[in-house]
Amino acid sequence: MSAVPPNCADCELRRSALCGRLAERLPAAYSRLNRRVESFKPRKLIRKAGTIPTSLAFLRRGHAVAFRMLKNGRRQVYDFRLPGDVIGMRALAASPLTISIQALTEVSLCTFDNTEFVSLCMQDSQMAYELTRRSMNYIHSLEARLLDVSRRPAASRVASIILSLQDRHKLCGLVEDGKFEFPYTQSLIGDALGLTQATVNRVMSELRFGKIIELINGYLTIQNEEYLEELANSDDS
Repeated sequence: MSAVPPNCADCELRRSALCGRLAERLPAAYSRLNRRVESFKPRKLIRKAGTIPTSLAFLRRGHAVAFRMLKNGRRQVYDFRLPGDVIGMRALAASPLTISIQALTEVSLCTFDNTEFVSLCMQDSQMAYELTRRSMNYIHSLEARLLDVSRRPAASRVASIILSLQDRHKLCGLVEDGKFEFPYTQSLIGDALGLTQATVNRVMSELRFGKIIELINGYLTIQNEEYLEELANSDDS
């Protein structure tokens, strides 16, 4: 890990990430915040369960996974973190993390003192609303994932998470020529959806063979989005 001062002017996420919005609305106060950029290699832990975070970070580049190791040694994946996502919302409650966050690729974080950042957000009604809105959106995404895991068949779960990841990549401007980076192993997807790796392998193979998706060199393209959406919304086993 290394720490260097961030150059916000060069950040591709300046207009979409919460920190970028804050910089635009309160530029003078924002410039006085204590900020730094941290870099992590693939597979390195960014945050560890059980620790109390003192900083709020935004994923600037790269991909990460939030997960929890269970007592039986199994892993539960909560979600995948993309550029612009918040790392360490638990810092707002000053309580120990219940999940760990690990880099899947080369990762760059823009890190702030959580108290300073939130206090500045609360000085602007629109930023306070935005902070609340994004927190609620995250809760809603977890509720949707819970429905997938508890009630939907395997193919619907896989289709749903692929579509969700595409939509989130689009919001970050990270879909080019219809394809986006897909560094998610079948094991990770299985742990996110309550499926075995063998089941994920079978479903992904069927989607590729049926020319519904294409996965080449770590990049995924949805070739038949209409079919994939029907599959994602299906409750049939």
